[in-house]
Amino acid sequence: MNDQTSSTDQLSGAAAKVGDELLGDVKSLKGMAQQKAGEAVDSRKGDVSALARSTSTAIESAADQMNEDAPAWLSTGFKQVAHKVSDLADALDNKSSGEIGRLASEFARNNPGTFLAASAATGFALARLLRAGAAHVSTPDGGTASAVDYPSPQTTAPAATNPYNASMEQEHDLASSSSGAAI
Repeated sequence: MNDQTSSTDQLSGAAAKVGDELLGDVKSLKGMAQQKAGEAVDSRKGDVSALARSTSTAIESAADQMNEDAPAWLSTGFKQVAHKVSDLADALDNKSSGEIGRLASEFARNNPGTFLAASAATGFALARLLRAGAAHVSTPDGGTASAVDYPSPQTTAPAATNPYNASMEQEHDLASSSSGAAI
């Protein structure tokens, strides 16, 4: 009985040791994955910040170019949006990827409606940008052209034929040629 209890204890101890090793490996992999994700976000952060700054400049320019017939609230609204986008670019430059993720998560939790609206607007804007970029295609000589100006080559497939009609035509042709031979 003591041998059985002893071997059970040994197996339990070995299983616990393997479990602890696996848990340590999983934690290590999690840490490496988080580090790699953080590095990837940090490497793209400058690009996003530059895009936000250019968007802010474009919005502010649009607000400045509005004519006198436009309501004042519209121009003011555009300028406020431009300043918020510029503040976003500054925040991106000054915060780590972990801080940005935490702030975004906190904002989504505290303002779910605004977060969903902003997500939808961002998705719409990205779709428009991607669609506009896809409208330009490469030409055979290495240049670029609008997809409207330079349509893609089209191939024509042979017209589909009905096999029943084809066999009827063959029978008709055979009947015509045999009746002509008898005359």
